[in-house]
Amino acid sequence: MKIYVLCSYSDGLTDPDISTDYQALYEKMEKSYRMTLNGVSQTEDDKENTYLSGFSARAVIQGDWIEWSITELELPDSTVKAVMTDLKSDIQNERIQEKIPQLEICFSPEPNNPYPLCIGKGMEKCKECQLRADWEPDDPYGINT
Repeated sequence: MKIYVLCSYSDGLTDPDISTDYQALYEKMEKSYRMTLNGVSQTEDDKENTYLSGFSARAVIQGDWIEWSITELELPDSTVKAVMTDLKSDIQNERIQEKIPQLEICFSPEPNNPYPLCIGKGMEKCKECQLRADWEPDDPYGINT
């Protein structure tokens, strides 16, 4: 089963939104993106760095960046019922690891961080994972580059 996690960043990471419905999260991301840009004046540089795509968006306003990302995660069907019941309230790194230790998930929590950021495990899927603590789109210095 696939779940999707929508996170946004401006002055800090906001609480993630979790759903099995990609389209619903995309619509939330798009609405927030459009509301952020509504009535705002942007420089040419701001416009050049502003975008909306299938799994991410960025609004740049007077040099300040606001970003959204949707990450797709695969959960084995055998654990879906138990996990989905409490996943939203248990997004804190330690509690997820306690509840589903039998899963071979790639998520490796960043120490001393209350947000669900990952330090990665060097797996192929870590390369483009937007939950990675050091993730930046098209970053030539990120993991597995």
